[in-house]
Amino acid sequence: MKKLTLLLSFFLLLVSLKAQKNVPETSSVFGGDNRIFIEQSVRQGFYVPFSSRHQYTKHYSLYGLDLRIGRQTDGSEAWEKLFNYPSYGLLFRYEHNTLDSVKFEHRNELGQAITDWEALGDCYTVAGFLDGHFYNGKIWSFDYGFNFGLSFWPTYGNEFIGSPIDAHLAFQTGFTLCVSDHLDLYTRILFSHSSDGALKLPNYGTNVLSGSIGMRYYPESRPSLKVREPETWCPTWALNVSNAFGLLQTNTRLHGKLPVEMPYYSADYIQVGFTHHFHPKFRYNFGLELGYTGESKVKYEQAYLKSIGDPYEDCPLETSLEEYSFLKSTHLAAQCSFEVLYSRLAVCLGFGYYISHGIYLGTDEKKTWGFIESSMTPFELQYLPTDYRNFFGRLGLKYYFGEDDRFYAGMFVKAHASVDYIEWTIGTHLFQHKGKNKKLE
Repeated sequence: MKKLTLLLSFFLLLVSLKAQKNVPETSSVFGGDNRIFIEQSVRQGFYVPFSSRHQYTKHYSLYGLDLRIGRQTDGSEAWEKLFNYPSYGLLFRYEHNTLDSVKFEHRNELGQAITDWEALGDCYTVAGFLDGHFYNGKIWSFDYGFNFGLSFWPTYGNEFIGSPIDAHLAFQTGFTLCVSDHLDLYTRILFSHSSDGALKLPNYGTNVLSGSIGMRYYPESRPSLKVREPETWCPTWALNVSNAFGLLQTNTRLHGKLPVEMPYYSADYIQVGFTHHFHPKFRYNFGLELGYTGESKVKYEQAYLKSIGDPYEDCPLETSLEEYSFLKSTHLAAQCSFEVLYSRLAVCLGFGYYISHGIYLGTDEKKTWGFIESSMTPFELQYLPTDYRNFFGRLGLKYYFGEDDRFYAGMFVKAHASVDYIEWTIGTHLFQHKGKNKKLE
């Protein structure tokens, strides 16, 4: 999905601070710290098209090399044992793409729009990773992992990659075999996505399913897991208030421009809801969010141009011509999310559904409740931005700080049907109520 562009920077900063906090002052990168490891792996995969027009990509393959420098947790902190001793660190990835026929729209020296076809090109990625275990035995483990990062594309401006620096997101699962105190062997299946979050068009992005085999080496031998005494933990309930701001760019109206020449639109949402930290590892949130998108105004301008027969708007106006006001750009949604907390760092997944839009104000029109475009009325198709049609999702990171972790800052990818964008979020927990202490086993 720069969809997660800056999300990596945020993630790596938190991981770096966490690592610096735990590293003894007397240890070097490899000397004396037996939690450091190095991984090498090779990858092969194929593309997973999300659009029927891109089905041809699945016939092409890609090859890659991964280098990871990580740190194995040993139970020094309570959250490490709770998550069955995960590991984290930095990933460096090289990817060779064999896809050689990608559409590239640009202007020549005379300013004329032309279309070329060229190779997708190679990709270089730097990312932060966090790996855990579904099962962690003495000889083998069944693992999961994810990483957020930045991908660098020397060849860009084509239909899939609009920017030289894109966001990279990957999820993986696989098995690891412990060979010795210094060596592990593993195999993994990965799904990865790279795109710029519509900060620069075009932005179809690449979706890749691949497999890898590799080895992990501990220069100082693998760490021994520490046994901790049972600790107590206190659940909390609170009123959750936050603000989320972002910029998006879509193809609402091209008017003779190429996708890379489209302007940006702002979006801002105030969220109010209820949050429950019901387990040291988990928290859920639900509530309402009210905000606006600057793209709504463009839809009203588009309707006016259709009414006067503008040549760029070749479709006739099917509904009455409405006058625009700021309130027409507002949207009200119900949302919920689930968080997995690695100490103060939370990985968040959320969903939302728009329950009202400002476009209905001053009209007799009513909202339709379907999930797909075919269920929309002509009025909604005319005045509602393409990417605000009922359902959306969120994926991102939060970092909690302050007394009792009352405050947080985060970055999210807010994804609609065809376009996603980055949200910067800051929030707080009001009227926080603590429950009874519970003992952790």
